[in-house]
Amino acid sequence: MSSIEHHPVTSRVQILVRGLVQGVGFRPYVFSL
Repeated sequence: MSSIEHHPVTSRVQILVRGLVQGVGFRPYVFSL
């Protein structure tokens, strides 16, 4: 965990990846409705 704190860039990448994953998983759900 400490390594992530020392590397804010990796945390930003993780946030972006999570956002993309959530967006990709959320869009089909909305269209299915």
